[in-house]
Amino acid sequence: MLAAVPGTPAAAPVYNQAGSTATSIKVTYAAPASDGGTDINSYELQMDDGSGGDFVSLIGADSNNLKLFHVQSTGIEKGTIYRFRYRAKNQVGWGPFSAIAFITAGTVPDAPPAPVVTATTTTTASLSFSQTLDDGGAQVSQYDLYVDGGDDFTSAYTVVAGYDKTSSTYAPSVATDGLVAGKTYRFTYKATNSFGASEKSNPVIVGIGAKAVAPTLIEKNVSLSNSTSISVWWEQVTTSDLPILGYRLL
Repeated sequence: MLAAVPGTPAAAPVYNQAGSTATSIKVTYAAPASDGGTDINSYELQMDDGSGGDFVSLIGADSNNLKLFHVQSTGIEKGTIYRFRYRAKNQVGWGPFSAIAFITAGTVPDAPPAPVVTATTTTTASLSFSQTLDDGGAQVSQYDLYVDGGDDFTSAYTVVAGYDKTSSTYAPSVATDGLVAGKTYRFTYKATNSFGASEKSNPVIVGIGAKAVAPTLIEKNVSLSNSTSISVWWEQVTTSDLPILGYRLL
C-alpha cells in the first residue's frame, strides 16, 4: 500500500492559558488521526499578524519539529486576536491545515482599587467602586463584592449576593445582606474577564452603627498645666454602637 500525506488534524490548536501571559501565547496541538502510512517528521504551526493578514510560519517549516506545543512571545500585543493553524508532514509531504483557532492575547485583570465608603448609618454602609486600571486585554465582564464575617478580621470572605456585579455603588445593609449592627466588616472587590478573576482589592473597613457621640465634659487639668502647656481631661464615652478606637482633640 502506498503512503499518503498525513490527514487533516481533528481540531484547531488549543490555547493554554496556564502557559500564556498578556504578551505571549502558548498553544498545544495533536497528531492527526492518520499519519498517511508513514511516520510524521514535522508539525508546522502558523500565525497571522492579528490584523487578518497572511499566515506566517512559526515553527516546523524550515526545520523539522515534533513538539506538540509552542509558546509565541514575539509579535504579540495584549488585547489582540490572533489566528493559529497547523499541519503535519511525512516523507510524502504536507497534509492539510487544521481548522483555525482565534486566540486573544491577555490575562486576568489587575485588582481594582479598594471600595470607598461614602456614607454609613446604623443599618447600612454606602460604598462606591472604581474600575480596574488594567483589564488584562479582555473586557471586564463583572465585578464581585466580598464581605467578611465581622469577626475581628479573622473570618473568610463571602460574596455579597445582593450586588449586581456592574454598578458603581452599593449599600450593603442589615436588612438585605445579613450585616449585624455593632460589627465592623471588611469589604473587598475583584474583576473578572474571559481569562478569569483578578486578585481581590485592598479591603475597606466599615462599622455598622451610629457615629460616636462627643464626650459630655472636657476640662482643664490645672495641676498638670503650666505657662507653656495646657493639660485637659474628659469623661470617657461608654455608650456607642461600635468600639471606641480613640479620641481626637481639636
